[in-house]
Parts: sequence; structure tokens; C-alpha cells
Amino acid sequence: MNNNSQSDIPTFASCEETEQLEPVAAVIGVDWGEDQHAWCLRQSDGQVERGDLLHESCALHNWLSQLQERFNSQVVAFAIEAQFPPLLAALLEYPWARIYVIHPAASARFRKTFYPSGAKDDHPDADTLCELLSCHRHKLRPLEPMDCQETRLLDGFSRQRRDLVNQRNKAALQLRSALQAYYPQALDMLNGNLTSHMALVLFLPHQTGCNQYPVLPEYLKS
Repeated sequence: MNNNSQSDIPTFASCEETEQLEPVAAVIGVDWGEDQHAWCLRQSDGQVERGDLLHESCALHNWLSQLQERFNSQVVAFAIEAQFPPLLAALLEYPWARIYVIHPAASARFRKTFYPSGAKDDHPDADTLCELLSCHRHKLRPLEPMDCQETRLLDGFSRQRRDLVNQRNKAALQLRSALQAYYPQALDMLNGNLTSHMALVLFLPHQTGCNQYPVLPEYLKS
């Protein structure tokens, strides 16, 4: 873990407290990147720290274990964006972690308010998530412990569906490229839709004995 900066901040504006909120030892925004992940931590006294994590499972779990020891297993609130299942799965293993899943569109709008230039930088993204949760936690719903099993199941199904859709799209692109070169009439017949039922009828091999060959409907044979 690389702890890049620490300050007494008034980076974040003071936020209105709500009586019903569960007390937390810290609020952390995590921005998941390809090679490393940026985080921004705000303690209950307002002090802010920032750092980076390598894109390694052991680095993530070591960091979470350090947080558990540092805050004596007190509740810590995490703000993460919805499209990063590995981070969600890791956080669900720690009962002291309160996870707030932020829709990417919401964080993007919030980010644009404070960083109107639109420049992409991991630390402002982590800062934005941390500030959004610090100031608006009373309007957000954390994942509850009873949600965890259902969340894992739903996440597994969602990832499987995404993988299948990606495979289908990749195959369709390869088929489109081949048809454009060798059989452009087929694209015209299918109106360019290579994932339709008609495309399956046209290209799916039908087995007869030991031979496989495409069977065209009668009205396409002419």
C-alpha cells in the first residue's frame, strides 16, 4: 500500500449530520483502476489520507486487514462504483465494512460539479466518492448483511451474462467481417442483425448423418 498524502483538510465541505446514521470510524472512496486503485480516506475528525493499491488480491486484503487493526474493527463506510465486482466481493468478507454502491452516472455528475474540466485522474475520482458518501450518506442505502448471499448470487449471474453477451458480440463481429468480404448479400437479408433468429436459421449447422451443412429456408434458396 502506498500512502501518498495526508492532510488536515478542508478539502471536503462540512456536511450536515443525521441522527439515524450509524457511527463510522472513517469513510473511504475507492476508485478501481486497471493497474492500481486509488483510495481517499476521511476519518471522523476530518483528517484525510490518500493512497494507491496495486492491482493484486493480496495487496487489497492486506490493506483491509490494516484498516481492521487500525480502527479496531469499528465500522468503516466504503463508497465504490457499481461496475467493479471483485472489489465488492472482497469487501463482503469483512463484517465491519459498510458498503455503499454508487451508480457510475451519479458519481460522474457529482464529479463534474467539482471537476468541470473533465480531466481524468484517479485521485479526484476517489475524492469524489469519499466526499459524496461523507456528505450524503443519509440519502444512500448500504448493502445489509442479509443482502450478502443474494448479492453474491446476483453478481455471479450478472458476470456470467456479461461474459456470454461479450462472446456473442465478438462472434458477431467476426462473422460480419467474413460476410462483408465473401457474402455481403447475407447482411442485406438480415438487415445487418447477426444475432437474430433468422441469422441462426441461416448459419447454424444442421446435422444429417455424419455431415453438417447449413440448411437455407426455401424462400432464401432462390
